[in-house]
Amino acid sequence: MPLLLAGGILLVSPSCSREEMDIPSREETERVPVALSLSVAGMEAGTPETKAIMEPDIDNPTLEQQVKNIVVLQFEGTGNDAKLVALPKYYKDAASIFDETEQIRLLPSNTTNTIVVVANTFDNIYAQSGMTLGQFLQMDYSRLADYNAVLTRDPDGNDYIRMSGASTVESIGTDTPVAIELKRNVSKITIHVTNTSGTGDDTGGVPVKLKKAQLRDINAKYYYLTNIAFFQDNYTGTDPFRIDKEPEDLPEPNADGSYTLTYYVPANLRGTNGSTAQYSKPLGAPEGATRFCLYGTYGSSNTAINYTYYLGENLENDFNLRPNHHYTYNITIASKGDARYDYRIEDCKEVKFKVDANCYMVQPPMGQGQEQIYAIPIRRAAKFWNTKERDGIYEGSKYGNYSNYIITDGTSWTASVLWSDFNLGDYFDNPSDFLSVKTGKGYNPDKADQSPYFKIRVKSGMKGNVVIAVRYGDSGSLLWTWHIWITDYNPDREVLASTSGTYVYGVEGGNVHRYNNASFSANDKMFIMDRNLGASGVSYAGLNGTMYYQFGRKDPFVGYNQNGELNTYYTYGDTAQKTTGISLVKKTDTGSENVLYTISNPLAFITPETPEGWTQGSALIDPTKRWLDNRIDEHNELSVLEKNKSIYDPCPPGWSVPDIDAFDDIVQPKVSPSIDGVYYYPKDSDRSVAMYFPADGQRTVLGEMQATDRSLVGLWSATPAASDEAFRVIIYRSSAARDNGNCGKQAVAEPVRCMRDSEYVRENYIDD
Repeated sequence: MPLLLAGGILLVSPSCSREEMDIPSREETERVPVALSLSVAGMEAGTPETKAIMEPDIDNPTLEQQVKNIVVLQFEGTGNDAKLVALPKYYKDAASIFDETEQIRLLPSNTTNTIVVVANTFDNIYAQSGMTLGQFLQMDYSRLADYNAVLTRDPDGNDYIRMSGASTVESIGTDTPVAIELKRNVSKITIHVTNTSGTGDDTGGVPVKLKKAQLRDINAKYYYLTNIAFFQDNYTGTDPFRIDKEPEDLPEPNADGSYTLTYYVPANLRGTNGSTAQYSKPLGAPEGATRFCLYGTYGSSNTAINYTYYLGENLENDFNLRPNHHYTYNITIASKGDARYDYRIEDCKEVKFKVDANCYMVQPPMGQGQEQIYAIPIRRAAKFWNTKERDGIYEGSKYGNYSNYIITDGTSWTASVLWSDFNLGDYFDNPSDFLSVKTGKGYNPDKADQSPYFKIRVKSGMKGNVVIAVRYGDSGSLLWTWHIWITDYNPDREVLASTSGTYVYGVEGGNVHRYNNASFSANDKMFIMDRNLGASGVSYAGLNGTMYYQFGRKDPFVGYNQNGELNTYYTYGDTAQKTTGISLVKKTDTGSENVLYTISNPLAFITPETPEGWTQGSALIDPTKRWLDNRIDEHNELSVLEKNKSIYDPCPPGWSVPDIDAFDDIVQPKVSPSIDGVYYYPKDSDRSVAMYFPADGQRTVLGEMQATDRSLVGLWSATPAASDEAFRVIIYRSSAARDNGNCGKQAVAEPVRCMRDSEYVRENYIDD
């Protein structure tokens, strides 16, 4: 049979010596030669200004220049139910097919077949004979270790892109024509960047200087077959299959001063959101969507500034990077921009928190080597210890000899790192340098002559938990401690609840949830985090650092690490570092006002002599109030004490421990077990919407970790119960059964998942 090469079409009459996988198939003698014709389609326009191109980027490439090797698969039937009847055949040198020294044979068939060709795999594809096409499509990818693996270079220095195509044939016999058009399994991305920022007030007279670029959240699933009608790109947050390209210097500028960057990435179909403008596209961006980042500085102090553009078929609301499409984006940095309103901008100037809390979520900057300064007010210590004459609310100093805990306008104080669950020495020569401001005077942010903030330095790449202690004077009494939760998860963005039964909403670095129950239905401002307080991810705590809390206490305790060992506390002096665990203290050894003892001894786990609560009936708590706060009804000043939120609540500003009613819908049959936890399905039988709860276990009343075999999901609510107990969620993974109405002893330490139930207004919480 003659070889025809015209218009990019190749006709081949086949047989071959081939490499194949050692799995059963029909006898080789049953195969017959077919006439396979291959062609390569040009890339489709992904954005209006893009023209179709051929790959590699050379003029009029031949088929041989685009196809190095192929794999042929034969499925009998059509659609997802078609069955693989012949082993994948790998032809490692496609040139031998082009010059007819090799032939392609398929099994004869009197029924319709689906023939699949995958090009440039540089190896065979594993596929078990008898599997369906639908099953194959669920596993038809290799996992990229890094970005560079998208292009495969042969010994001659030529780069190849994976391509695929499929065709249905009514029957298979000798010389049956099989025509397949190959399309690329990747998207091509071309980005033109122009910087026209000037010397205005917003840049302090020094324009934005762009330094590096980075492509992030690249799909690590490098598919074998994308160019078939029922191709799907499935995503799961528990194993997101995403990689980042290393940050790179901007290339040499074009003649007009602009920069052009080009990338090839696997298909990434993440859908759309409700945004109507470029500046709001990151708000609710789906997790795992590919984004392009620019890192730079501005102003005389070279303040870091970063820009993020979520890619897709437009820059307004689409996050789909389709295979065999070429997307072109024109990005202009006309000014520094305003990060308060433009969600694409990360302005790394100092962030000052205005609202008092026991925990602050802070995000590390995106660019390598960058750092962000956060200022934390110490006013909460004064509101707790001071007398009413000294602007106090709880008057803790009245319940013992605590006169040296009162902070006046002129009182000096010192902040230090108490502990962390990761090694600060990996980021600083001296771990105490995590604090950029360690001393101050007074407590009132409204008075110009006071310095009531300690400041922390959060560096790029940081993740974990740090606790900061503030002491009276240089090294006096420990007045208060603050939990700093360092995470790339940022739920502090405005999210609008849908009326159409939407339960998962994308935010930066993850999601926020709404459960399917009356509490959420009655309040469209109510959202709950997708992970436990302190966690760096949504997976099992052995990998994510969930914190544990005795009911009514503000201070966290660590759990287990990924090796099943108790996580380490790194505790710090001025220059020395040591590791230690918690101390166990009997309730009867703390004094009658042991709430005061726990505040000054945050690493003390209070153990009862009998399995009851940890408190001694203090005047500073009320066993009938949320998270034990006896003054919670007096909370009406956002800048001091958030409404309906305990002063001991461990959640960040704007968030609090939920009441037990918030968890009403998490019951059988809406809960099912997974290997490390349970999934909750708010739509019941619709398993496409799932929320994950890791089996983090708990600390017993003796401070010991329980259920480290990952058998138990536990979460505190803020709702107390009688007899030193409180309501909690307990789900047993083995049966996925929730113990409804379960009360736990308040001395038990459980994880917490924070909720907000009112509109989030950024300006109310942050002064930036």
